[in-house]
Amino acid sequence: MHTMRCDACGISIVSLASGLLATGGLFLAVVTDFWLYTGEAITGTWTNPFNTSETIVFKTVVESHSGLWRACTFVMDQPSQCTNIGYFQTWERVDGGDTTNSIMRAIRKSSPVMVVSLLLLIVALGLSTVGNTKKDIKTLIGAVFYIFSALLLAIGVIFYISAVNDEVSHRKKPDNPEDPQFSYKYGWAFFFAGSSFMSSMVAAVANIALYVRRFPNLEDMASIVPGLEKKSNFDFSSTTSKLDEHDLDTGAQNPTIIL
Repeated sequence: MHTMRCDACGISIVSLASGLLATGGLFLAVVTDFWLYTGEAITGTWTNPFNTSETIVFKTVVESHSGLWRACTFVMDQPSQCTNIGYFQTWERVDGGDTTNSIMRAIRKSSPVMVVSLLLLIVALGLSTVGNTKKDIKTLIGAVFYIFSALLLAIGVIFYISAVNDEVSHRKKPDNPEDPQFSYKYGWAFFFAGSSFMSSMVAAVANIALYVRRFPNLEDMASIVPGLEKKSNFDFSSTTSKLDEHDLDTGAQNPTIIL
């Protein structure tokens, strides 16, 4: 009995730690601006103030890092400039336009899914914590919310990756191979979202294991759900006693001869 209590305590710690990691990791990923790093060559012009007919065309690499709500750009050693992503703007794809801006337009469909996943994670963490404290069915309900949150998070990440790959594939190739190429890489917030998916699944498995360990019998499971025995019209204790009597009668009618 003492060993079982220690095992349940250890699983409870795993459940709580995994839930906190999943919720905290996804929260940081949603609110920060480090999902994607990009580098893109932008064509600019410079006009001589003393001779307006003299114009120089040049190319410079603009680097940026972006999240779900904001994008920050910087050139060389200049301070970064951050702008909010317009979620209520009509933003059509422009052939030959900046790939970075096109990506910001495309990723907007993944943000609501991430937010809903975060809300479900918070609910799952609360339910599982209360359920593990009171040792009731909230532990199992929390596991269900963890699973739903992980599935939504996976869908949101797939939307995000698809949006980035789609815009990069539509990018026009530079005429001169020596020109700076468009480059991108995923940031730490993106990987935080991936680790949040894994942590939420671990928390769900831990909650299910706790529920099964605490209520191994059907009678125990039914006792924690109010009114389940009345609705099912099933008396576990009487059924168990009848089964025992049936076993005794069967043993009496079919005696075993031991030589």
